Amino acid sequence: MKKNYLLGLIVLGLISLSVYSTYAMFTASVETNDIVSLSASTLPTESEIVEYERLTIKSKEKKVIEYTVNNNTDSSLYYGVWYEMINPSSINDDIVIGKSEDTTSDTLGQLSSRSNAKVLFVIENKTNSNIVVNVGVGYGETRSLNLPTNRNLITEIYEESVLATEYITELYNNASKTTITNNSINYNYATSVGLMNDRLGGTTTSLDGGNIRYYGVDPNNYVSFNNELWRIIGVFKDIDDGTGKTETRIKIARNESIGNYAWDDNGQNEWSTATLQTYLSTYLNSLTSEFQAMVGNAKWNLGGYSGVVYANQAYEYERGTNVVSGRSTEWIGKVALMYPSDYLYSLELEKCSSSTWSLEEQCLGTAWITVSISDMLWSLTPVYGNRTSMLITRRGGVGESRVTTYAEIIPTLFLKSSILITGGDGSSSNPYTLSL
Repeated sequence: MKKNYLLGLIVLGLISLSVYSTYAMFTASVETNDIVSLSASTLPTESEIVEYERLTIKSKEKKVIEYTVNNNTDSSLYYGVWYEMINPSSINDDIVIGKSEDTTSDTLGQLSSRSNAKVLFVIENKTNSNIVVNVGVGYGETRSLNLPTNRNLITEIYEESVLATEYITELYNNASKTTITNNSINYNYATSVGLMNDRLGGTTTSLDGGNIRYYGVDPNNYVSFNNELWRIIGVFKDIDDGTGKTETRIKIARNESIGNYAWDDNGQNEWSTATLQTYLSTYLNSLTSEFQAMVGNAKWNLGGYSGVVYANQAYEYERGTNVVSGRSTEWIGKVALMYPSDYLYSLELEKCSSSTWSLEEQCLGTAWITVSISDMLWSLTPVYGNRTSMLITRRGGVGESRVTTYAEIIPTLFLKSSILITGGDGSSSNPYTLSL
């Protein structure tokens, strides 16, 4: 049996695509431009010359490359597309090389006599410097091509990454809209993707002026975080990182409660000293370092209210300064709780004509944030005019409870603005995957 050797390749085309150029579920397009034609015309022997092409990928550039691999011999041959890092000398997390899901043939396979295979693969450079890569095709009479150690077969699927904030925003922008009315305020609903715009609590004239939120019974807002299922609450504008710098960021909440706890064992509704705040900080430290690094500081507003209100009113009160004398109006940290407005905006508001505490039967059960009659879910919002009570979600509405009461806890946090979605479709069986 003859040894396996590297011979050649044929490059039909490559094109530089801007990073994050598509939002169509991570698909990519490619144009062709004939450059060079090389192919296996004789069976591999020890005397064959290694043929390859050297590519320079600019900083923040992605190239989609199409190869046509030819077998012009009278025998079947195995082939494999390979890469070799030149500068830098090894691959890292900011350099992604993989075969495209759109390829018509695999990057590793067998060619019958006088046949060819067309393959697509992607090289993405997320670094701040240009990189240099050799790419080529290995031919052999067995599937084991015995490549040198510095040459690696391209076998992994390339998963395109997009900014999480931009991806969710594009889902909303590209969907058709339906206008619904609640509390005399018109909202745009993108029903096909389970997204709505909260208009910043109704303070703008544009129906698309605010935060984009997931709503309804079970939208595709699942995300894999800390190897657990979490849910995307939405894309929020002007989130202060505690230094005065504001960004658009993704807000997520754990899909399941981490248990029943008192809001504060000492009976005070001050979040900065609450026992639950301390517990959640400890919880954050229990996450893997990879996912801790994805969480950024945020300024959490602690404005309160009392009585029954609508979603837009709750949103405005939460960002106000109505607190008991001496209580904080804001807190800077990484993990906290949902607001009452997060729950209220997750309802199908067109089915909810009354305000929060006594929601109608047709309104109950329309939110992906599920609160049954027997469950109570702590929020971050205090009862205005009361030092010992917090607003709590229960029975499909928002009510009040003493902070020493035990209720369900859903950790909630803001991801850093640089977080990428690298795969998934947002369903519970295929949640979005994330990376820095």
